[in-house]
Amino acid sequence: KIALAPTPSSAITYTVDYQREYTDLVNDTDEPLIPLRFHRLLADGARAKEYEKLNQLDRAQLALSEYSRGLVKLKHFVRDTRRT
Repeated sequence: KIALAPTPSSAITYTVDYQREYTDLVNDTDEPLIPLRFHRLLADGARAKEYEKLNQLDRAQLALSEYSRGLVKLKHFVRDTRRT
């Protein structure tokens, strides 16, 4: 919840940078708090960690590369102020 003081007299768009606590995804119906088109990032990151753990470094590097590209796109999406 955000309160502005003094209250603006007209409608103005404000950009807010904030931190939020995320809860674990534990139920089948839980969804991450990122846009649907970026949900795949979670799987890409998990695959990279799993391949690294299994010492399958070529596969880990490929998954990490996919994760990194997706993360760049997510950051651009978040920072794009032209969206409404």
